[in-house]
Amino acid sequence: MRITGRVSTSSKVVASLWLAAGMALFAGSAPAADPAAGRALAAELGCHACHGEDGFGVDADTPHMAGQDKTYLMRQLAVFANPGAADRKPNGDSVRHHGGMESVTRRLTYAQQDLLASFYASLSCIPTSVPDADDVPTAVKPCAQCHGLYGVNIEPGIPVLAGQKRAYIERQLEAFRAARFGPEGGKQEQLRDQRLMSEHAAGLTDADIGTIGEYFAALRCR
Repeated sequence: MRITGRVSTSSKVVASLWLAAGMALFAGSAPAADPAAGRALAAELGCHACHGEDGFGVDADTPHMAGQDKTYLMRQLAVFANPGAADRKPNGDSVRHHGGMESVTRRLTYAQQDLLASFYASLSCIPTSVPDADDVPTAVKPCAQCHGLYGVNIEPGIPVLAGQKRAYIERQLEAFRAARFGPEGGKQEQLRDQRLMSEHAAGLTDADIGTIGEYFAALRCR
C-alpha cells in the first residue's frame, strides 16, 4: 500500500497546529538533562553502533530514537534493566525482554538513563508530510487515540511513531499480540507485554499489522 491523496489547505493548517501542540507536549514530558553529555555517554556505551550517531537506526531491526518521547524512553530503559517475567510485572504493567538491551541497561545508573533519554529526545524527528485525514487506513485510526493521527504522541509517556522503522513497528505489534496467545517459537528474544497494547494487538490481523507499520513508517521525519 502506498499512502497517497490530496492534502487540503485547511487540513494542512489543522495538521500543523496539531503537530505543534503535540511536540510542545512532548518537549515538556520530562526535565531535560544535558544532551551533549548524553551524546558522549551514548558514544561511550556503543549505542551509536545500532541507533546511529543522530538517533536513526542503522538497520531494519533497530528502531529510530531521534525525537522520541523522553518519559517513554526512561520507562523502557527501566523495563529493559528489570525485565521480570510475564506473570510478574516489575514496572507497572509492562514487560519487555531483549538480551542485548538488558545487558547494557543493567549497568546504567538513573542519572545515566536520564542523560541518554535527554539526548535522544533532543534530536529532531518531525513529520515532513502528512496525509489527508480521509486517507488514513481504518486499521490505523484506533492507534491515533494515543499515538496521534500523524504519529506524534498526544501526551507524555507514549512513543512517537512518525517515521519509525516499518519492520520494527510490525515486530513490536507481533510481540504484543503473542503476549495474549503465548510465546511463539523463536520470538522469546523479543517478548513484550503491556496491558493496553497487548489487548489491542490481540485483535489485529497480519494485514492490519502490515498496514499500521507501513503508514507510520511513511511519515518520514528529520
